[in-house]
Amino acid sequence: MTSRVKHSASHTGSVALSVSRPNFHLTFTFQRDEGRLELAHELDWPPFDEDEDMRTSIKLDTLYDSLMFCVNKGFRWEYIINITHMVLQVLEETPGK
Repeated sequence: MTSRVKHSASHTGSVALSVSRPNFHLTFTFQRDEGRLELAHELDWPPFDEDEDMRTSIKLDTLYDSLMFCVNKGFRWEYIINITHMVLQVLEETPGK
């Protein structure tokens, strides 16, 4: 991605998500670039520059693409929240892999 916009993302720290979180579901109504930014925001990830921190950018891509797959397949929001936690845990447990 060539965006120079700084936005939120993290190193997959703990996340407190629930289906009651007001805007989480809206993340998936945006176009890809905007949706990624919104997902990072909803996860309360600290700012990062995509060109400077490719690892975090790739993590965000992986998470977003995994969740979009679930959304497009019609998974229930409860399952999408669980999958979010699972993907974040896998990303956290596989640094540099």
